[in-house]
Amino acid sequence: MIADRLETLRAIADVTRLETSRLAGLSERHCDVIERRRTNNLELVTVTALAKVFGCTVGWLAAGEGDAPDAATVKRAVARARKRLGSGTVASR
Repeated sequence: MIADRLETLRAIADVTRLETSRLAGLSERHCDVIERRRTNNLELVTVTALAKVFGCTVGWLAAGEGDAPDAATVKRAVARARKRLGSGTVASR
């Protein structure tokens, strides 16, 4: 499930649900809702934003298709997302 993959990515990158939501430009509780499985209907734009934060494909995050990203890739992608957020280029929803 996407909730499990998202939780795994967050653990690798050592980021909270709140920070993940912010890095992806989502509402503060968005990742919490996903990981607690309180939604079954995610918009493509949401999955795409999360995949970008962690440097994985949308297919892997959404459905487990293909290979999981390695830890180094995840950490680099999160560092880039933090840098974008710090420079004010991440939009919030």
